[in-house]
Amino acid sequence: MKKVGIADKLIILSVVLSPIVGALSLIMVFFLTLYTLISCLKVKYFKGLTNFPFKLLGIVFISYFIYFFLHGLALEDDLYQLKRAVQKIVPILIIGVLAFTTQDRTFSLNHKFFGILTTWSLYLTFSLAILILVINPQFIFMGHTLTSKSLVFERLQMGTSNPLIFAVIITTLGFLNLLCFEEKTFFGKITSLIILLICILTVLFWNSSRGPFLVCLPLCIISTWYLKPNINNFYNQTNKKIFWVILTSAIFISFTFIYLNLNLILQNESLAHLINGIRSISFDSVNLANDNKEDVSVVTRLTLWVNSLEALSAKPIFGYGISHKMDAVLPFIKKSSDSYHLFLNYNHLHSIYFNHLISGGVFGFLILILYLFSAIFVIKRANLKISRNSKYFIVIVLTSLVLNGLSNVILMHELLSHFFSMLIFLSLICYKNDPEPMKASVSRSIN
Repeated sequence: MKKVGIADKLIILSVVLSPIVGALSLIMVFFLTLYTLISCLKVKYFKGLTNFPFKLLGIVFISYFIYFFLHGLALEDDLYQLKRAVQKIVPILIIGVLAFTTQDRTFSLNHKFFGILTTWSLYLTFSLAILILVINPQFIFMGHTLTSKSLVFERLQMGTSNPLIFAVIITTLGFLNLLCFEEKTFFGKITSLIILLICILTVLFWNSSRGPFLVCLPLCIISTWYLKPNINNFYNQTNKKIFWVILTSAIFISFTFIYLNLNLILQNESLAHLINGIRSISFDSVNLANDNKEDVSVVTRLTLWVNSLEALSAKPIFGYGISHKMDAVLPFIKKSSDSYHLFLNYNHLHSIYFNHLISGGVFGFLILILYLFSAIFVIKRANLKISRNSKYFIVIVLTSLVLNGLSNVILMHELLSHFFSMLIFLSLICYKNDPEPMKASVSRSIN
């Protein structure tokens, strides 16, 4: 296997450093795309020297952008509004071009390197957050202090500019840091498990984002499946009585700690935020404006989604255009809720699915489905065999994307569209560089 090069490090850093630098990570992707484009032109790319799976993934991403751009252009008279809406999915176009122009020899990174770099980037992220919390620097950069930008004294967001986006990114990376767990040293395994725990606890107690925290449950189930061989090895190599003593003791100590600190835990604002969110499902959305003491974000979403269905029934095939998501739904909210004014500042529907249904109709939704399952589609289409590491990578990314998308904007946002598109692309790169046998048949090429 080839040695990991500068291009490999840059492409991973553009993802794993996104919690710290935010949208600035797109700069690295832009220059990498120029690099692969120039490289392809030098080796006469259009004579079929590029790899089929990468090209197919690029076509999927580029098609996504083209559909919503041309669709929006046909339905939008105000080009400025269209520009504002389309710029949020430009990273998908850029990464599509990057994938389309990538050749077999362009990147040589693998699952092990990705897992290690992800682990230490997360430690760097939380070390910086604690450093800012302790020092509380007051110098101003681009109109913000580090404290006000990262919100270390409120809901932690670091460089992402949104606590919810930060939570989605670190939970996804937290589980991906387990990649190639079997090949890690004992120290590497411990550090991976610790940083995953830190990610989950941070989202619960320091970030207070309920959606990403709840998504951790299915991600934990998937990770348990992935780590099962390691658990079995530990069980087989350890005295059985000692194993059960350790497990029972850990459970007993955990429950004892929770019992002794129950009052303190229940008084935690983050947990109250989580519990109130669940309770608020039963609230009447008509009273949204009058119930200031309760957490009504769940009801806000439900109101958006119910009225989105009403709007969709009026234009189900092609929708309203990418820049008219809220314009389409607001008239229906005005008819059904006394809290209409609370929705005037929203620019999306808090759901990846309703955003695409209202923007592009049924056809837009089909494009979304193709995007979501693009990695699986490419692998099946190329008739390639997949390893356990690749399965874990793809399933973690897909689960995080699908479930977080239930209540979050995800793709129609610059940073998240970059983050997940790049993860899908990276999953294919690591999969292609997997040391295990990959191909079920002779690979294809497009001439």
